[in-house]
Amino acid sequence: MSVLRGTSYSLNNVLPPSSYNGFLVSYNNSSQITELLLMEPSLRFYRQSNNAGERQTRWSPGLRVTYRVRKQLSLESELSGEYGKTTRPTTDETASRLFYYLGGRYDF
Repeated sequence: MSVLRGTSYSLNNVLPPSSYNGFLVSYNNSSQITELLLMEPSLRFYRQSNNAGERQTRWSPGLRVTYRVRKQLSLESELSGEYGKTTRPTTDETASRLFYYLGGRYDF
């Protein structure tokens, strides 16, 4: 698990100067289920706010599965999502995205 906190300020021709605060919590795990099967779940939570009254919140769960077909050949698949909300003084927005890939890997 990792936690990251950041702050940024910009004074470049912006009145008043803009600033934001961000916070990220991330969890990753790698579990060898069998000799041939590896599962890697993950979860990220991100929150950002700025001095203009905007706030962004984002959840990103994911799961990667690797199946070793042969000693040097693997099939990889990953399914992940991103669910976010942006709140501004006058509007609210929500967004959902889903990602999937399937691929192969050959180790030399």
